Amino acid sequence: MADKTANPLQRVQVSPGVYVDVAPEIIASVAEPKANDLGRYEITQNPQDRWRYKTPSLRNVQLTAPYMHNGSIASLREVVEFYNRGGIANENLDPLIKPLHLSGIETEDLTTFLEALTGDNVE
Repeated sequence: MADKTANPLQRVQVSPGVYVDVAPEIIASVAEPKANDLGRYEITQNPQDRWRYKTPSLRNVQLTAPYMHNGSIASLREVVEFYNRGGIANENLDPLIKPLHLSGIETEDLTTFLEALTGDNVE
């Protein structure tokens, strides 16, 4: 009998309510790596638009988690802390993004302010 813990099967939905168990190596053999999100460049084809993203309104921002273009940040506090550190250094980082040097209280105040932008007319 084969050891099922060595290579567990993955459950894959093939249609609504219909699932099959598939070996991970089969999935890997047919799957393509996720394409890089190139931001506005995908629309304009202008190289200067690579990794540029439209910034949405902050109204009801507390209700729109996860955050960032790729959903990589789970909470508003983490977003504030991310920008407080100055983002992630890379060659395409906008020069206007720099560490904010916020204190713990300022970080808390900014997070509370962002949460306050949620209206009372939402469920």
